Amino acid sequence: MNIRIMLNHCIKFNMEDSDRCLTMLDLNPAHVDGFIQTDVFSKPTYNHIYLHSSSTHPQHCIRAISYGVATRIRRNCSNDKIFQERRVEYQDYLIKRVHNPIHFKHQFDRIYV
Repeated sequence: MNIRIMLNHCIKFNMEDSDRCLTMLDLNPAHVDGFIQTDVFSKPTYNHIYLHSSSTHPQHCIRAISYGVATRIRRNCSNDKIFQERRVEYQDYLIKRVHNPIHFKHQFDRIYV
């Protein structure tokens, strides 16, 4: 079932659901073995193009991207196994944008407590 709610003429909100999961915004909650598990969701057309590390933005802005990504994944992944899978996936996205893998690892270790 597809539900589309028009909040106003500029904002569109789509929600898709099935027997096992309900995808909305950047969250994918699912009913698994009597429990609700959550995972990060992004549309298949989303390219995960983060700010390039050689950008002229201040360095604290560029470093904050890794922290923001780590925070989002930790917040949205209720299961440690899923979190570790997303960690590898999103690390690859950031490495493609020439972000420092050591800094990324540090940010994820900082979040994963």
